[in-house]
Amino acid sequence: TGSNLALLRARNRVRSSERVIRSTRFGSWPPAEVLHQRSAFRNELDSAILREGADVRRIWNVGSLDDLNRLREMLGRYEGHANHSIRTYFTLPYHALPELLVVDRHGASMSFPSMRTPRGLDWTVRFKRVDLMLVVRDYFDVLWDRAEKILDSGELTATGRQRLHEFEQQTRGSSASTSPSVRQE
Repeated sequence: TGSNLALLRARNRVRSSERVIRSTRFGSWPPAEVLHQRSAFRNELDSAILREGADVRRIWNVGSLDDLNRLREMLGRYEGHANHSIRTYFTLPYHALPELLVVDRHGASMSFPSMRTPRGLDWTVRFKRVDLMLVVRDYFDVLWDRAEKILDSGELTATGRQRLHEFEQQTRGSSASTSPSVRQE
């Protein structure tokens, strides 16, 4: 997380009119969990989107109601900001994909999920060589093309709104059916 925070802060070395940030959010971070570096990363992303007008593209993996609630919070914060778009995958296994961060014209990183701790990241690889950075950016773009549009240039899409609602209903329904207090006949 510290390495990704440093890379995100390095966006200031790129002219503001050329700042493009690509970021994934595949980790599952409960709302009660507060990590200084994660909070600082979110603050830097807020600054890039809300104050600098950087072009920010994010991919989320939504796998729980906590993830859904956090995404809705972000949608409320960023709706109306044409420089920000979010696409989503629903219920990919946490370890299926690395967290990616690409700051165009500066660098990229891939952080790999831990197999030892449920929400940890074991290691990160940072790229400054242009050819390797472009490989990570291309990988992000492939994931981007396949993900579902939720927030498109600051506008919540109709299909995105529907998918979020469907996921909520499905998740609430499956948690109710597995709850010990629900009697099954």
